[in-house]
Amino acid sequence: MIYVDPPYGIKFGVNFQPFVQAREVTHGDDDDMTREPEMVQAYRDTWTYGIHSYLTILRDRLLLARELLNSSGSLFVQISDDNVHHVREVIDEVFGPGNFASQIAFQKTSGTTTTTIPTTCDYLLWYARDVERLKFRKLFQKQNAGSAGAVEYKRVELADGSLTPISDFIEEGRLKLPPGARIFTTDSLVSKGGDDPDIEFNPEFKVI
Repeated sequence: MIYVDPPYGIKFGVNFQPFVQAREVTHGDDDDMTREPEMVQAYRDTWTYGIHSYLTILRDRLLLARELLNSSGSLFVQISDDNVHHVREVIDEVFGPGNFASQIAFQKTSGTTTTTIPTTCDYLLWYARDVERLKFRKLFQKQNAGSAGAVEYKRVELADGSLTPISDFIEEGRLKLPPGARIFTTDSLVSKGGDDPDIEFNPEFKVI
């Protein structure tokens, strides 16, 4: 797996400090810039052609990452919403759009002052070297009724088959079920937006 956390490509004029001893670094002053081309290529965040130079530099690293990855490997690129669409286009070019796995949003702040809706997340772009051979192990965790992932489990079937709201068995914030009771939820038998199939209902059959 390769995880890339590049500059977000938002401002193309940040200061560059090649040595920790250099306390005074002038913005845009080439005298503060090392003459070693490897360091310029790798670390300088001042690109002549703005977003075009930024994406070119990123593409070079993506090409190398693709060659280094095993066929079952994954690439993760961290990016903000400013250029996520541009970066996806570049990764599509290098890895192929068919190898796109997921765009994962993660919270970076609780909120900011803004005239519109604040941006509170950044993104991880996940691509497979070969999606057909991708190695991925799902993580599972126990769900509790009413918590995230199980908020729709609002009903209880008692031992005699009668149904009742789960709220009847919550005492002081804790769930206490009688013996033989089971929590369940209802759901549609058809996928959303699909055609309704012909269903013959058997009142003696229940799916819990």
